[in-house]
Amino acid sequence: MAKIRCHLAEILARRNTTLRELEDKTKLNYSHLSDIKRERKIPNLDTAFKIAEALGLSVDDIWTKK
Repeated sequence: MAKIRCHLAEILARRNTTLRELEDKTKLNYSHLSDIKRERKIPNLDTAFKIAEALGLSVDDIWTKK
């Protein structure tokens, strides 16, 4: 299985966006988003697309192969 690198922390920091703001935009659970941001969990495709859409990015902009 390929290793996946999540760039969500860097993206949020660059945009000065909080997880609470992302939670409001995606309607996803804060703790789940935190686990994704800290690379404790890899989101399913539906969740990945919700996050990407909320940030105006593509999934490939947020997650890359290590």
